[in-house]
Amino acid sequence: MKTAIKLDTQQKESLLATLAKQGLMKQKIADVSGSGIYAVTVGWQITYLKDSNHVAEAQDSEGFESAAQDANIGAIFVPRAAAMTREIAERILTRNGQPKTVFLEV
Repeated sequence: MKTAIKLDTQQKESLLATLAKQGLMKQKIADVSGSGIYAVTVGWQITYLKDSNHVAEAQDSEGFESAAQDANIGAIFVPRAAAMTREIAERILTRNGQPKTVFLEV
């Protein structure tokens, strides 16, 4: 017999964020200065996380650098069409001491 679990809106949002991150963190491709870089494909998880206040989308190295320095940003999404490479992301993460979770679209 299944039992229904009642969650308020905040609990639902937290659960969805956790599930989205777990789904995306399956293919780690690098560890850099306490940060993890993950290869991802776009799906509901990325769409959900991009709408979060704690995930920045970086289209170029300047945007990535800004997000890497922002203490309020916990994760950075780099779309496939972005004007930067994994190597650039690694150099920026090495310069900035704040650990981040980086989702690199492949």
